Amino acid sequence: MADLRSDRAGEVHLVSGILYAAGGELLTVKYAQTKATGSGDNTVVAAIASTIIRVLSYTLQAHGTVTAQFQDSTSTTLRGPEFDFEAREGVHATSEMHGLFETVSGKGVDLNLSGAVDVGVSVTYVEITT
Repeated sequence: MADLRSDRAGEVHLVSGILYAAGGELLTVKYAQTKATGSGDNTVVAAIASTIIRVLSYTLQAHGTVTAQFQDSTSTTLRGPEFDFEAREGVHATSEMHGLFETVSGKGVDLNLSGAVDVGVSVTYVEITT
């Protein structure tokens, strides 16, 4: 499998490997990195029709005091814990192939912020066709 890279401005920067799903389906592990900057919803992984996004790991690094929480795009369905950060605090979580959380089919992953504070975000994920 080719190692795909972008210019770091695109959403998917690296295809880092594959996982085997139930039934032998191959799932490509993808990596996305962005900086969430605005109060409210910030897109981390864009929605794909008829596809569940399963997050395998994430790293968040806040540049100021802010509350952050992952949620499905265009909805208020929360995914994972709420993080209350002070300046220069962060968190990393990983869970191999079973994932930390997943979206509803057809929804992407957003990071909701309580204020306009820069938060660096990195996630690894797989796309599961429904």
